[in-house]
Amino acid sequence: MTEVVAADYTVVIDVNTTTVGFTTVKYDFEGHSYALWHRYVGLPGQPGVPQPWRKVSLLEKLLDTYPDPTPQQQQRAEHEGRFTSAPIHPGQQLEYGIMMDPDLDPNVGALAGEMVSRITIIGLGEHTDADWIGDEYIDIGGTYYFHQLDTFPHGATVLRLQIGADPPVRDAYGQNIVAQPLVTVWSPYGGNHAVEAKPLLPGNVYFATILIVDTTTGQWTERDPNPFRTKRRRIELRFPVIEVVNDGDPAGSGEAEFAVAVFEGRSNGPVVRVDGRQLGDDDNPRDVSTGDWFATNMTPIVIGPKVVTPDFAEVWVVASGTEYDGIGESNEHASSEPYAPGFLPMPVGRGLETVNLQGLTYTARPWASGDDFAFRLYMNYDITYWS
Repeated sequence: MTEVVAADYTVVIDVNTTTVGFTTVKYDFEGHSYALWHRYVGLPGQPGVPQPWRKVSLLEKLLDTYPDPTPQQQQRAEHEGRFTSAPIHPGQQLEYGIMMDPDLDPNVGALAGEMVSRITIIGLGEHTDADWIGDEYIDIGGTYYFHQLDTFPHGATVLRLQIGADPPVRDAYGQNIVAQPLVTVWSPYGGNHAVEAKPLLPGNVYFATILIVDTTTGQWTERDPNPFRTKRRRIELRFPVIEVVNDGDPAGSGEAEFAVAVFEGRSNGPVVRVDGRQLGDDDNPRDVSTGDWFATNMTPIVIGPKVVTPDFAEVWVVASGTEYDGIGESNEHASSEPYAPGFLPMPVGRGLETVNLQGLTYTARPWASGDDFAFRLYMNYDITYWS
């Protein structure tokens, strides 16, 4: 994976003995000729002010460790390596990011948004138990965690929200450390902070940790870890209408059956058939003609409300059918599966995750060469989230 990571994302600095701290930064371009950039957010006397991005000289970083590197070491350093970060003052943020195009400057326009990997490191001074928080509000959905708070009683700060699947562990400095954060969100310098962590899986237990830092002094405080459960997901799928694109019988109308199957799983993992519906069969097929539109009268398929696991987070639909030909002719089959997996779009986030009467069309095309039978299944669905 192309990424830049840090050994520590919070660097605790003993302000009684030193003024700056450091951490180790590791990068891996997976053999590509990418570029690594860094910048400060905030300088002494200028808290919270983003500074220009500057390209990191990977050769200079190599020379800091190996004053006389071999050609192999120099070549490797162009693609992967590790080095000591730039110095970090208490309350200061230090960012690193990877640009895939080494000739692009992230200071131009919105190009910093094109970084394929980006991290934020912050320097911490003394811990305080003082209550800096005024108003506070939390909203939890099926796919998100939203936290709003202000630090007006204290003044302007920066805030970091991290979400983990396991409880955080308190280190020697009193920090709540999330070993493997699933989502990290920063709120910039200011007095009012509103952060949203997404996407999260519905119906699951997570732990939210909040770090608040005074960027002038480096003092920091935390909110007690907040365990929470996201809402469970409910999906209702309806299949009201079928349109016959080609009845598969050049001599006139045909006879056919139609089926719908709904699956949960992943495109590259395990798959489970959840439910299905059928209209007609080989003993009682439906008469069809090219251009027909007709109501299916299929009952809806409902999934949930349920807890969603990573392996079965995606839902998709397959429409299929068979046109029965007469004596001396072979039956013709149609399916939507080989042409599109039919995954349901599932928006995530506050104010976005609920879906109402979203329409999708599945076109079942001829399965075999020489077949003509084809139809369209019109579907609509709802996604809601339940406590």
